[in-house]
Amino acid sequence: KSYLNVKDEDLPEIGVEFPLLIKKTADQHVLRAVMAVDREQKSLIFAGTVPQGSAVSFSSSPGFDIVDLIKRNIDDFHSLDPSGDFMILFSCIARHQALGPIIIDEIRHVSEKWKIPLIGFFTYGEFGTDYRHRCEFYNQTFTLAKIAIRP
Repeated sequence: KSYLNVKDEDLPEIGVEFPLLIKKTADQHVLRAVMAVDREQKSLIFAGTVPQGSAVSFSSSPGFDIVDLIKRNIDDFHSLDPSGDFMILFSCIARHQALGPIIIDEIRHVSEKWKIPLIGFFTYGEFGTDYRHRCEFYNQTFTLAKIAIRP
């Protein structure tokens, strides 16, 4: 509370604005959203593990910059393979809480790029492998699955 300059009554709701950034390696970081507060233990409960001894820092809530970054990533993904029959979007609810109504810009951008049916929902995080094939649990994510039906 001292570090973030927040009051008891602000937690855990304000925790979405300050996700914990866990530094796994020099080039791998994951976010952990605050899910609850244990006032007796004076501790935070995160969505996902935070191994003891981890190097961590509090990050700030994403804003317009992150939406622009996601749009560029969507453009890159589309340029790799613009085909597909439908898409599924998994977006973390903490992302929705942090971005508020501007989250629709990301969703609209996907729809406008592919012009195929898009369905999705908000989650409490996703798991999967990274580019180095390490499996991890992620928070505050924007995850697209492009489905192609082959005859």
